[in-house]
Amino acid sequence: KDAKTFMMSFQYWLGGSPENLRSMLLNLAKQYSGREELDDALIIAEPVLLPDKGIWHPMAPQVYETVDEYREWLDKEHAPFAGLEEDAPVVGLVVQKSHINTGD
Repeated sequence: KDAKTFMMSFQYWLGGSPENLRSMLLNLAKQYSGREELDDALIIAEPVLLPDKGIWHPMAPQVYETVDEYREWLDKEHAPFAGLEEDAPVVGLVVQKSHINTGD
């Protein structure tokens, strides 16, 4: 039990987002509080890990690992919704993963 809990906690910790840290604490409370009612009451999300490299957009549902995946989302979902022209310029910035995790 302890080894599995440690490994799950480590995955949450590596994910680093506020949601991952919340889930890590809930998982620890569920495992070690001794309160059986938490077993059914808590719905704990799986750890969410971001890729080391990827394409992030603040409106996108995920971090894309390839330009093709990103362009497909941009062209089929975001651009039509946002009213962007097909030839609208796209600007990329290099950011650290920690800024995406924390929302800074």
